[in-house]
Amino acid sequence: MDCSYPKPTEIHCPHCNQMVTINVGLIVDQADQPDSIQNIIEGSFKTHLCPNCTQNLSEVDQPVLIYRPKQQPPLLFAPALKNTLAEDQTHTLQPIFAQGV
Repeated sequence: MDCSYPKPTEIHCPHCNQMVTINVGLIVDQADQPDSIQNIIEGSFKTHLCPNCTQNLSEVDQPVLIYRPKQQPPLLFAPALKNTLAEDQTHTLQPIFAQGV
């Protein structure tokens, strides 16, 4: 069972000057999404292509929870770089747990 959780997020594309919706991975299941884990390692996980003009968007600064069911520790948390922990908890993590994910 894939435990990943992508969050639809609106972002402004500076190339086509449009608001677009992209899926930002907040929870990544290592067993079901090894390519996402590789992207995290390579530093390309937080970059996205604009669905309108296909240009690279700026990095989306969101925290990421990595679920590794067969390893210890089973959970790894990478906070957003520009947010405080309180902001991560309030704006990102709290809604996830409120939904029962």
